Amino acid sequence: MSLSESPSPPQHQWTEEAWGEQRYYWENGFFCLSQRPPYCDRGRWQVFLEAQAVDDRGWSRYFFSKDNAKEEVASWLANWQQLKTVGYTCPYPHLNLACDPCWKMDGTHCTVSLTALTNDAAVGRFVGIVQVHSGSEAEFTVDYHDLFPRFYFSQEIAIGELTAWMACRKQVAQ
Repeated sequence: MSLSESPSPPQHQWTEEAWGEQRYYWENGFFCLSQRPPYCDRGRWQVFLEAQAVDDRGWSRYFFSKDNAKEEVASWLANWQQLKTVGYTCPYPHLNLACDPCWKMDGTHCTVSLTALTNDAAVGRFVGIVQVHSGSEAEFTVDYHDLFPRFYFSQEIAIGELTAWMACRKQVAQ
């Protein structure tokens, strides 16, 4: 069988690749879901977006739950299809935030909050933001990649993921 005759991957479903990652193929490209090493404190799963002619801001994304990762990909795709139809665009990273956070958790060295976005449905409806308490040990233990922002469509998933991140950070700090 020649390369041109090879079967195309199944569309719109998660498939297990031989090397262990999962992929979700769609008409513009694919999402790649990879497990991260157990010591990784940004999340146990990472989703990459490989696509053509797609606004890929906000990717890659980290998750502690594989199911949450898949659900957020499905929400992003549904939203992208809808926005593609109406031609929605919004500049990034100029996020328009609603007034106050809708959820917040204070830790010893940092605060993580979840705020609704007022206009950027292309990346999500909520954004998680970490604020490091100045002069704290977190200035040394929270690295650039932990300073988010992390985008979510589901408030419930966002709170679960941010709570898991904070618990993981507490373990790292001890």
